[in-house]
Amino acid sequence: MRVFDVERVIFAFSKEPHDEALDLVRSLKDLDVQVDIVPRFFEVVGPNVGIHTVEGIPLLGLPPLHLSRSARILKRGVDLVGAAVGCCCWPRSLR
Repeated sequence: MRVFDVERVIFAFSKEPHDEALDLVRSLKDLDVQVDIVPRFFEVVGPNVGIHTVEGIPLLGLPPLHLSRSARILKRGVDLVGAAVGCCCWPRSLR
């Protein structure tokens, strides 16, 4: 790495198995380079995620899901219908 004057290596969105990626990180340990890893969660959660730390442990903060009013009404209706069907169809011997 010193031949190319590399100061930092970033692992991002690797498709390598975890053990192979870990071996690569370990192989860089003695080369005095900064190693940064982009968590695979970013592939799923997108750019709205916040990074927090608690007692030095990095955490990904996901924004709360905001449903539109119509989606909340639809969800409530499905919940009520499902509960009614469950109550009517539940075997009497188990009530």
